[in-house]
Amino acid sequence: MFLGVLGMVLFLSTVTNRVDKKGRVSVPAGFRTKLSEAGHQSIVCYESLGDHPCIDGCSLERMAQLAESFDEMDPFNEERNAFAAHILGGAKELPIDGDGRIVLPGEFMEFAGIEGEAAFVGLGQTFQIWSPDQFASYRAGARKLARASRGNIPWSGRGQGGGQ
Repeated sequence: MFLGVLGMVLFLSTVTNRVDKKGRVSVPAGFRTKLSEAGHQSIVCYESLGDHPCIDGCSLERMAQLAESFDEMDPFNEERNAFAAHILGGAKELPIDGDGRIVLPGEFMEFAGIEGEAAFVGLGQTFQIWSPDQFASYRAGARKLARASRGNIPWSGRGQGGGQ
């Protein structure tokens, strides 16, 4: 579910958990373990900028890296300000409680169409939270695109077996 590589935490796998009426949902155990090992007791989430309604999530450390990338842009650039306003201004740090749960804000659940269950989808250093039905639909198209585009993945793993 989760790997640590050179201090970097990787979110892997897809796990669907129940969301209660208060918006509480368990963060997948593998995610929690590695976050805790890295010293994180929370996750950071914001509405995705992608073409599909879901919630983007990461560690606070990864969010700091994203903020630093905005700092590399011209501070008066409107795109920079739009990214910062949407992502940093719309982000919420969600503490993980003693039972391993977070509370998903209502506006996030509404944006992503989450009702009753939430699918946590590992994407490497980030993850997404989806309505399970919407993710199932998205995944079918994503597989086709990934298969068609697989030759475009940069690979510098010299000496390591590659596969298709």
